[in-house]
Amino acid sequence: MVLPLVLLNQASAGDRVPSTRFSPTSRGTSPRIWRNRILLAASSLRFARTHPALIPIFYILLSATAACAATWTPSVYTIYRPHSLAGCSLQKLRALAHDGDPAAENALGDRYLHGQGVKQDWKQAVVWYHKAALAGNANGAFNLAFAYNFGEGVPQNTHKATYWWQQSAKDRHRPS
Repeated sequence: MVLPLVLLNQASAGDRVPSTRFSPTSRGTSPRIWRNRILLAASSLRFARTHPALIPIFYILLSATAACAATWTPSVYTIYRPHSLAGCSLQKLRALAHDGDPAAENALGDRYLHGQGVKQDWKQAVVWYHKAALAGNANGAFNLAFAYNFGEGVPQNTHKATYWWQQSAKDRHRPS
């Protein structure tokens, strides 16, 4: 409750409130939230000069912003995929993979890996994982790294495995 009083007193004096005076990292809030608090305090004071009975309400609002900022969590965005590959037939999956769909390439690699509808073949699985990884599919890159790390379908190569694991991590955090 002390912080809103300090902000209102400084804003009433017409001084710019330096952002270094209040350490945003000490309370775990971002500089944007602090800037918004300062702007709210300054605009609230202008209104409060004409309506002095509302000053306690402004103090409550300013203290509530700290509680809201502490409980705020960023929203999670999901990507809508128009087709699901889970129940896809092998012929449709092959058609999508040959058309260059990275998710279908990875799914076809999984089919070859586990022998679902086709003869189990690690080399074919690695071929499809490689195509998916080159297209930016994080799961394809991870599966390819796994194959290189354990020498399944390709000669064992830990350097390539490390490279593809790093690519997988980058692709998972890349915005679509």
